[in-house]
Amino acid sequence: MDYDTCESRLGMKGSCGCIRVQRRLTPENVNAKWLYDNLRRKPFTKVIIWDDSDR
Repeated sequence: MDYDTCESRLGMKGSCGCIRVQRRLTPENVNAKWLYDNLRRKPFTKVIIWDDSDR
């Protein structure tokens, strides 16, 4: 799958249950892999997602 086409849609609404997370590291060193590695063994971890379209 060509994930580059998916990443171009970051920040756009996609569905009612899925979130889009980039593969590239943020300045805080977080990306999709970090989320997967750090949350997959911690069920019931609260993840807060906000709409930052004003950036």
